[in-house]
Amino acid sequence: MGLYDRYVDTVTGLFRQGVEQGQFDRIDPLFLTLSLEGILNAFVAYWSKREPTEPLAVLVTKMKRDFLGRLKVRLSGPDDAAQR
Repeated sequence: MGLYDRYVDTVTGLFRQGVEQGQFDRIDPLFLTLSLEGILNAFVAYWSKREPTEPLAVLVTKMKRDFLGRLKVRLSGPDDAAQR
């Protein structure tokens, strides 16, 4: 469990830095870490039982784009700013 805890702490720290530097919206860094962990687990479980339809590098690129690429959401309007 110690290795996993260090992994979670490290990734959470990276997300925390990104939030503090304005790279990501103000989302709980632990929530981001656990969300990423869930996505990774789903990919491993799914592709370990099925033949991938695309090369692994393509799947990883899509995951990075579709998860990490959506963390910085541009909101507009006064009500949206209050929700952050």
